[in-house]
Formats: sequence, structure tokens, C-alpha cells
Amino acid sequence: MGAAQGGARSPEVIELTVPSDARFLELVYACTEQICKQTGRLTAEETFKIAWGVHEACVNVIEHAHQFQACKPLRIQALACPDCLEFRIYDSGPGFDLARIPEPDPSQVFERGRGLFGMRQCMDLVEYRQGAHGNCLRLVRRIGAFA
Repeated sequence: MGAAQGGARSPEVIELTVPSDARFLELVYACTEQICKQTGRLTAEETFKIAWGVHEACVNVIEHAHQFQACKPLRIQALACPDCLEFRIYDSGPGFDLARIPEPDPSQVFERGRGLFGMRQCMDLVEYRQGAHGNCLRLVRRIGAFA
């Protein structure tokens, strides 16, 4: 994956932009799954976890950041690096402080509200940055010898 430049391989970058509409979540999931399979180094379980984490991030953007406004684009950027997969999910919502989202209480029953917790379980890094021109949730999963 990636072209060699001075001994280092550049990441392959794949971008997908869809309306902020739940009807497109299956497409996002399928694309994420295919990106994982292209590495040739992830198990079916790892692929499922990564695709689920990206799916949950997109659900959160549609619901919380874009408030079901399909006219706002949901943009996903995937970087396939030699040692990791990185997914960047962009939104144009008001943003939030990732550090202020508490872990769910395992003694309580929740029908919803565990997406971020699940993302943290499926990924090696979950990071959110607010910017003047939009926000970015970054999900990273190490692969190969680094997993």
C-alpha cells in the first residue's frame, strides 16, 4: 500500500462524502470494511470492530453535530498507512469536549449513549479537534506487528 518515497511509504488516502442521512450508513460501513480488507492483515473480528467504530462516529455526526440535516455533508477520510488505519470524520456542528464525556456506568442499562465508549474499545486512538472551519474526529487502529 502506498508509493515509496525515500524508503518511506506514503499512506493511501480514500475519501467519501455523503449526505448526513442514515440511509448512507450502510455504504460507509461497506467502504470501511473494504478498506480494512485491503490491508490483508486484519482478522474478520478486527475488521468488524473498526467498521463498527467508524459507523458509530458517523451516527453521532448525523444525530448530534448535524442534527439530522441531510444537506450537511458527512465527510470521511481514510488513511491506509503501513502500520495503521486512520479514519477522520469531519463535521460542521458546534463541537464538544471529548474529555468531558464520561465513561458509562456498567451497572446501568443503556439503550443508547455508549457509542464513544465503544469507539474507544475498538480503536487505539480516539481524538477530537474543533476548528474554525469544522471539526474532526480521528480514529486510529494499529495493524500488523504494532497491533
